[in-house]
Amino acid sequence: MRLPIVLPLFVLLLLGACNKPAEPAAKAAAALDEVQFKPGLYQTKVEIKQLDMPGMPPQVVAMMKSKMLTQPLTYCLTPEDAAKGVQAMKERMGTGQCRFDKFNASGGTIDSDMTCNGGGKGEMHAVVHGTYTETGNVMAASVDVGMGPTGKMHMEQATTTTRIGDCTK
Repeated sequence: MRLPIVLPLFVLLLLGACNKPAEPAAKAAAALDEVQFKPGLYQTKVEIKQLDMPGMPPQVVAMMKSKMLTQPLTYCLTPEDAAKGVQAMKERMGTGQCRFDKFNASGGTIDSDMTCNGGGKGEMHAVVHGTYTETGNVMAASVDVGMGPTGKMHMEQATTTTRIGDCTK
């Protein structure tokens, strides 16, 4: 049951893997070039607001929720990636077989709807709304994952990413 543990990482990196743009290319490119992030060390904190897993005892769900990403994650945003603006956020997630059904990022807000094929292990659908600046973002995500005959898992989470300093070499 590793999938629920990996899902918060998905949303941390959300805004990536665009195989099917939902808007005209010129409009999408203009929105992606709107902001240039500040290079440096970033910290991401995830708070699981809700976790529903069909067929799982409530105490197991509570234990899984308490174990998911209790420690903040840090990463270094290089000057090259920072110069890509919102495209850098998209690239941070660019793994798997995912497509955006909607991706709007402009004026410091983001609104996206993404579906990922788990390669026979279920499909994941995520809707994300949030805000971003040159030094971080705040996102709320609703994630549903098909879990075969037992139904689907549903998770609501809040993710905050903040620049916390310069990268160390």
